[in-house]
Amino acid sequence: MTVTVLGILTAMWTTPAHRSSRYAIIATNSSEYQALIRKNTGCVKKVHIFGTFSVMKHIPEISHYMDLFIKSTLPLNETGVDCMSMGYDCDISLTMGDEVDMLKGKDAVVFGLVPTQFRGEGGKQLRELVNRIPEPGQYWIYFSTESPLRVMRWTADLNLGRLKYHLLMTYDSDSDIVLPFGYYRPFNTSNKASPTQDVFGDVGTEPAVLEDPAANRKGLISWMASNCRGFWPRVSFVRHMKELLPLDDYGRCGRSECLPKRSDVCNKLLASYKFILSIPNTECKEYITEKFWLQSLTYGAVPVVLGSKKETYEKLAPPNSFIHAADFGSFDELAAYLKMLDADDDKYRKFYEWKKQGEVVLTYPTRPSVFCQAIPFMKVQRRRIPFKYLSDSPWFNGCRLPVDRRTFDLTKDEENELMFLENWTVWR
Repeated sequence: MTVTVLGILTAMWTTPAHRSSRYAIIATNSSEYQALIRKNTGCVKKVHIFGTFSVMKHIPEISHYMDLFIKSTLPLNETGVDCMSMGYDCDISLTMGDEVDMLKGKDAVVFGLVPTQFRGEGGKQLRELVNRIPEPGQYWIYFSTESPLRVMRWTADLNLGRLKYHLLMTYDSDSDIVLPFGYYRPFNTSNKASPTQDVFGDVGTEPAVLEDPAANRKGLISWMASNCRGFWPRVSFVRHMKELLPLDDYGRCGRSECLPKRSDVCNKLLASYKFILSIPNTECKEYITEKFWLQSLTYGAVPVVLGSKKETYEKLAPPNSFIHAADFGSFDELAAYLKMLDADDDKYRKFYEWKKQGEVVLTYPTRPSVFCQAIPFMKVQRRRIPFKYLSDSPWFNGCRLPVDRRTFDLTKDEENELMFLENWTVWR
């Protein structure tokens, strides 16, 4: 079963009247909560995240989960998520751990939230899991906001493709539960919420307000990246664009640094340029970097994009909000077009017309309440449902490069050849 982004979001926008919650929206280790969980008088679904503190603490994107688990004094860092206040008829008891025996008795198990969990010593658990059959009625969920190529590089074990799952939670719209980094929401008479709010919680970032988007810009175009090893010649592309344009590059892959990383200060710096290169490290279906939604559309610079095909951006992004390299016959033509827009303020302003009709809502980083969306699946009659293999999933097979041994067993010379800009074309 495939659930569309619109269907999920519509269901979550409809919130019932305030109820007397059995525990807080994100419960901690209070004595009241411990008593309620142990009595288990209501509908509480047990969801286990396969991962550990030692691995999670290095991943800032899942800090909301870390903050939650650290406060718990219960076994497996058990804590609660209030889903009923969002319209669901059950709440969630959330636990965490990387021992396979911890899966017993859980309603659902989440793999992939910690994408580096299976590398190194974690490979032993992966080998054990691929040979394990889920308990009857237990749902295995595979979760990823990263591309399969990036996850496989971290894991360094193609056995990941043999991992079983029942529910897929990724950015790919063919997933059972869709997790976009952001989405465009047209205004209407009943729905004009603050851009800082989303269905998963408060993003906490106030978008910049630009009275005239063409005025007071720091420069023409910016780019920031910390992962310089991609699966297409991204760094070479940026180097070539620097020969054609006054491009300022930041981060580990650039010439300048912005600190603190991931801060509001850096977001505003990058968005103070007229354009931002919004180009992910992998070319995968519907994998649009969070920078596209945050630093570009929310803060107010026009994104110049690659990675996914143009039709993907047209389907997901605000109308006429981006520039796709596929529209140009060469990089020289792309550079000339950006220079033309820089000299013509009226044409440049047209890339902001969408703000009159709608808003961008940020949904990344995710919060623990995202798993409330799995409750309808867990509420069906408890029985063994057919599992699938991750290697057969739309997420796993949605990239331009195949996720197979040939891609990951390249010699150094072959990998270098793959990164030559001359050997690459825009994915159209």
